[in-house]
Amino acid sequence: SELYRYGKHRREWIVALGYQKINGKQVVTHVYRLKCRVSRAAEAEPDYGDLSKALSFYERCGAQIAGLAHVHPWNASDVSPSSVDIETHSRWEELYDGKFIGIVFTNSGVFRIFHAGNCKFKPVIVGNGVRRIKGDLYELERACVS
Repeated sequence: SELYRYGKHRREWIVALGYQKINGKQVVTHVYRLKCRVSRAAEAEPDYGDLSKALSFYERCGAQIAGLAHVHPWNASDVSPSSVDIETHSRWEELYDGKFIGIVFTNSGVFRIFHAGNCKFKPVIVGNGVRRIKGDLYELERACVS
């Protein structure tokens, strides 16, 4: 809902995802709302001081950063990361030794899980409320979008 709040105002926004090991699996357990230094229709950049706070928060909780999610602020039935998204994500993957995922959403509740080719995570969606469209493209079934 945080991403949608900014997306409906036609601005990209970013959240950090944290994971913990549970029964031998890395499970996303935390979503940290980041302040953005830049937030426009086709660009977002986190405030790196706030990102540092997120990393400290995860450490205090016994978690680690799993990746970043952001919104492309339009309604669409498909979504893909931009070339800038992939380039940026590649640096994060390298920094975290391949243990980093990206997720890009639209205002329609459609999202894609992506990586830059060196990801060691194999994301699996469990639970209710998400429908797989195809491959790494999903839809939130109960998304409160306009």
